[in-house]
Amino acid sequence: MTTYIPRHRLQVADTLARFIDEEVLPGTGVEPAAFWAGFDALVHDLTPKNRALLAERDRLQLELDAW
Repeated sequence: MTTYIPRHRLQVADTLARFIDEEVLPGTGVEPAAFWAGFDALVHDLTPKNRALLAERDRLQLELDAW
């Protein structure tokens, strides 16, 4: 079972958080707190756009199915 941990306003799988913090970020000059703050901002900024795109995809699929 996956365990989730908070990273700003996100709930992230602990294995992903460990991977990012311990394997990806070291040597990049990016601190984990800065990464997670930026990622959180991106996710929350793009979520409404993503929902709109998914709704459009569903609308188009319904038109294709009807055709």
